[in-house]
Amino acid sequence: MKKLFVPTLIAGVLLSASLAAQAANWYPYAAEQTEPAFSDTGAKKPVNYSPLPKASKKWKLCVSFPHMKDAYWLGVDYGVVEEAKRLGVSAQVLEAGGYTNLNKQISQIEDCVAGGGQAVVIGGISADGLVNLVKSLRAKNIPVVDLVNGINSAELTAKSLVSFYTMGQEAGAYLAKKHPAGGAKAVVAWFPGPAGAGWVEAANKGFAEAVKGSSLEVMAPMYGDTGKEAQAKLVEDALQSNPAIRYIAGTAGAGDAFCAGVLWGLHEGWDLPRSLLTGVCIAAASLADATCTLGVKSLTDSLALARKLGFGPALDSES
Repeated sequence: MKKLFVPTLIAGVLLSASLAAQAANWYPYAAEQTEPAFSDTGAKKPVNYSPLPKASKKWKLCVSFPHMKDAYWLGVDYGVVEEAKRLGVSAQVLEAGGYTNLNKQISQIEDCVAGGGQAVVIGGISADGLVNLVKSLRAKNIPVVDLVNGINSAELTAKSLVSFYTMGQEAGAYLAKKHPAGGAKAVVAWFPGPAGAGWVEAANKGFAEAVKGSSLEVMAPMYGDTGKEAQAKLVEDALQSNPAIRYIAGTAGAGDAFCAGVLWGLHEGWDLPRSLLTGVCIAAASLADATCTLGVKSLTDSLALARKLGFGPALDSES
């Protein structure tokens, strides 16, 4: 199986953007193919990706998300629904309400299939907890697509994933560069996300491997649901238990917002410097709130941060 990274436009982040503009053709898209498929260390080469022009028939799809509490999954939902319309298929979108609701996600999918669903797309709550469901669906000859989060099953029909390993690795590498072996020690509170989710396991592995051998002291991972209340409580507990914490690191937020801003610029046909500026400003705006998205206001307000705050030094010039 070949691996293609094809980012979905994150509609919910750029709140003032025109939905009509986002629906414009996004392909062919400059993507990246990795062999062997889904390998973090595989050989990569650029490809131009184009989807099917239309489906062969009006298939009935069951699309399951862990939740739609933030702009990330709202954006994925928007992309799925728009593509279903373009392809001429029907999609019943389900959301389980959070990463603690594995049984609800399973029952929603089973009910959808019982109602005539012919294929299933899953943004999985658990990497291992959905394995038996995938097996039973495949036994009925129902295709199952693993979307974004990762499921530990060899019976999946296809995968459309994001490299959370790389995200965690990049975050860890940045901190490790600031605190190499023998350098000044620093305590890091690490918030990878909900325990058991495939993307969390991948990000946690990448982060741990990147900081290994540095002078960083990383606290035990503090797992929890991605909701604002759950994460805020974890951060409060960490700061109370260890006042020496210098860094708070996690797997969501500014990185997603940065990607959204850059993708929007490329979607609009802007040049790379303007697209990167947009990404930086959207990421900066996202840090104004404890959640991943509520700090992001209009595009105009976000871009105004460049004039208000200016820019820090390049990362490679920092000590």
